[in-house]
Amino acid sequence: MALTSAERSRRWRERQKQDPEKHQKYLQKEKQRYQERKKVGKLKNVEELSEREKRAVRKQWRKNQQNKRKKDKETKNLLSSNTPPNSPCQDLAHEEAPLDGRTSRGRKKIRKDRSKAYREINKLRVKLAQKEKDVARYKKRFYRERVKNKNLDSPRTKTNTLIRGQKVSDEVKRTLNFHHSLVKGIREKYRLSVDRRNKELFINVLTSKLLRKYRLKKYTARAFGYSRKRVTLDHEENIKTRQGLFKRDRTRVDELQTSVRSFLQRDDNSRTAAGKKDSITRNKVKKQKRFLNDDLKNLHDKFLSEFPNLKLSYSLFCRFRPFWVLKATEKDRETCLCIKHENLQYQVDKLKGLGLISTTNFNALAAEVCCETESKACMYRECVQCKDKQVEILDGDLGKQVTWKKWASRRVEKVKRVQGEDVKYVTSLTMREDESGSVMSLVGEFQENLKKNCRHFFNIKHQYIALRTLRQNMTESEVLIHIDFSENYQCKYNREIQSVHFGANQNQVTLHTGVFYYKDTCTGFCTISDYNKHGPPAIWAHLKPILSLLRSTYPDITTVYFVSDGPTTQYRCKANFYLLSSLFFDWGFQVANWSFLEAGHGKGPADGIGGSVKRAADAFVLKGGSITNADSMKTALQQKESSIRFFSVSQADVEEIQRILPADLDPVPQTMKLHQVYSDERNKLSVRVLSCFCAQPKSCECFEPSSFTFTTMTASMGSPSADPSIESRPSTTDTDWIGKWCVVLYDDMPFPGIVQDVDDEDFEVKVMHRIGQNPAAWHEIDEIMDAQAVQRQINETVRIANNEMLSSFSDLLDSRLSEMQRSISENQKAIAEKQEARIEKVMSDGYKFKKRGNEEQHKHSVKVLSKIQEANESIKEQKIEEGSTQNCRSIGFRGREENQQSTDTGGEESQRGKGKETQGFERVDKALPHTTVVDSDNIQGIYMEARSLLSM
Repeated sequence: MALTSAERSRRWRERQKQDPEKHQKYLQKEKQRYQERKKVGKLKNVEELSEREKRAVRKQWRKNQQNKRKKDKETKNLLSSNTPPNSPCQDLAHEEAPLDGRTSRGRKKIRKDRSKAYREINKLRVKLAQKEKDVARYKKRFYRERVKNKNLDSPRTKTNTLIRGQKVSDEVKRTLNFHHSLVKGIREKYRLSVDRRNKELFINVLTSKLLRKYRLKKYTARAFGYSRKRVTLDHEENIKTRQGLFKRDRTRVDELQTSVRSFLQRDDNSRTAAGKKDSITRNKVKKQKRFLNDDLKNLHDKFLSEFPNLKLSYSLFCRFRPFWVLKATEKDRETCLCIKHENLQYQVDKLKGLGLISTTNFNALAAEVCCETESKACMYRECVQCKDKQVEILDGDLGKQVTWKKWASRRVEKVKRVQGEDVKYVTSLTMREDESGSVMSLVGEFQENLKKNCRHFFNIKHQYIALRTLRQNMTESEVLIHIDFSENYQCKYNREIQSVHFGANQNQVTLHTGVFYYKDTCTGFCTISDYNKHGPPAIWAHLKPILSLLRSTYPDITTVYFVSDGPTTQYRCKANFYLLSSLFFDWGFQVANWSFLEAGHGKGPADGIGGSVKRAADAFVLKGGSITNADSMKTALQQKESSIRFFSVSQADVEEIQRILPADLDPVPQTMKLHQVYSDERNKLSVRVLSCFCAQPKSCECFEPSSFTFTTMTASMGSPSADPSIESRPSTTDTDWIGKWCVVLYDDMPFPGIVQDVDDEDFEVKVMHRIGQNPAAWHEIDEIMDAQAVQRQINETVRIANNEMLSSFSDLLDSRLSEMQRSISENQKAIAEKQEARIEKVMSDGYKFKKRGNEEQHKHSVKVLSKIQEANESIKEQKIEEGSTQNCRSIGFRGREENQQSTDTGGEESQRGKGKETQGFERVDKALPHTTVVDSDNIQGIYMEARSLLSM
């Protein structure tokens, strides 16, 4: 049988004791270990302990001593019971005989039985302790029940006890029974009543002036079980007064609760959860979750500052919180956070951990560097008195090396497999990195970052306040529409095979959600489309059914206020501004006013609508339905009773708006800074950096609004330039750079780019970069760069033989048309028809382009094809209209302007005169000498010119 751990330890100690030298070393080692533990403070003397620790140690000593005495006593009793009496021959000397096998086995059996007995004793001891607890618990219950029911004698028993030994009439006995029955019934109902108002009614019935007259007030209160404090001398007036106070208090409590709920549901204090699973139900009331943007303590302070006349404790403020307004947990983490806030938060947390600042609250830090946080001049760091103020840094080691977190975008080279070959490409990834440096550098970066973010903080707060004020003051001729694109919905079947789950089989549906506020009503809507682009044409295609609904339902509306977030690829761009100032007026409205929430803080009710719609769609699929496209999703959602209005948008609706959108729009200056766009006349805008509605519905003069008028740009026909002129590096306030070519440092390499917008701090640049072997390709998304990256400006560069190219192009068309007019044979007709059929095949809707940039070339080729067909018809009739050459020439030139990517993206082109398709130019040196690319806006030439300029 295997030995227990205690037995092995005991035998080891016995072997140690048998060897004095080893035993002495063991004792010395234990002594040294004891001294070391005592030296480091793990072991303390009693005098070194606190009073509480002394009591605990002494209590443990007493317990150990009790256990030892108990164990010794049990051992002694066991030995005395199992030991035989002493032998009578005590004087005989005897030698200890060695134990044989039977004796050894017997001793093992005794030890085994003894261990089993000890284990059984311990189990019984635990059971006994548990039973003693149960006995004590039931005794306490019995005692409480006995106290509660000690006066539960029946009315008749009480009457018999009262008249025992006395002879009374039946009338007296009946009266006493009635009295005891009535008292017991009223007392029991009063005890079970939980409503304060009902208890007031009981007291109102029971109390009277007769009780005072006969000195029965105390007796009555004791008999019915109510407190005498509830009753005063003039109880009737007191009850009326208390009822009035109760009503008044209840009204005040309701007002406080309504104020707190409205406050916590504001978008600046909590954000709407956009997920389809982010809902909560209480008492059969289902609500979309909202997550608090700040701690409840800070929100309570903010509430008291906004409503100084309302006195409300923190505990009551927390009690009034709606059940659907929650504090976010780890599983509710936000994945659409503001990068400015997050990077500043990392720096603040690190400085607070180092003990260099006293708070991590952004509002407190902003108040420390500004005279007044409600002032635009102070928060924009334009105030003369406080623009140079900084946060006070406490004493500390500023030379210490520290590490903190930071979100940053980096260019990363990756490899993808294309047609069996590895192709390298560069992409932009946003990742959280560990930033290292001295505390001094961290403090400097924090001070600069806080200075920039003060403007950000002010914009967030101001936009929410302005829009909240607008909603409160809207008239019957005004409506407010809050919109946003929800995340595309993944179409689902009720039953799917495995291959449907991958690749292109995953069809998506676009959801454009929002709400519109008119008078006191709030209506949610959702437009659904299979077309997955989110650009300005798609935005207005989704808005079209909403505006039509408003015009037909509320014909008195003249002013429409739009509210959205501000992505520059969707809502805040020149194309959307143009449609706002032109297409909007086709519905008969008079004033358009579009406000943008601050970047990174655009969550609103539209996100909640999106979550609700997706949740309803998933519920439909789980019940056996299938959603495969926009129409099936709309049909499924309309089957459920919902207050949300649903509309369908087709790709044709988007393309219809795309056709009326000019391709040569002037950029609106400082688009990235704008937060309000106003228009009451076609093609004219009034823009400003912040929203203001003090003169609604008209535009006011607050925040220095500026005017802008859209004019259609024509293609430049200037003569070629000899040498490009170079301007010095720009400043971020120079708006003349908008729309100009410039040299940009991109990944530490020079590339040409076009300035799209200028901000106080950054440039928005459409820049070229390298993709694989193609040295000059446009990036799909505009880049945000600082002034250091924008090196120089290129004024009208690379005007190489523009007139020669145009004249040769014109001569080519004239000669072709003359030749076709002179001799047309059946063979030439067949060739022309074959070429035309081939072009039509390439231009068909089902044709798949190898590169995304060739879509614009497709549109240009459609125009050329129409002219070719027109020329064929004219030739058949032996008629060529005057100006056909000029028309073809202008169309070709305009197509070249619209498709500046035709040569640099390496796409497919049809070379006229050769009758076959060729690949795009692989290198710049091959493209430059070619006759078809010697034009005024040659992208490859600009690329080469930019390289040479930067090397100067």
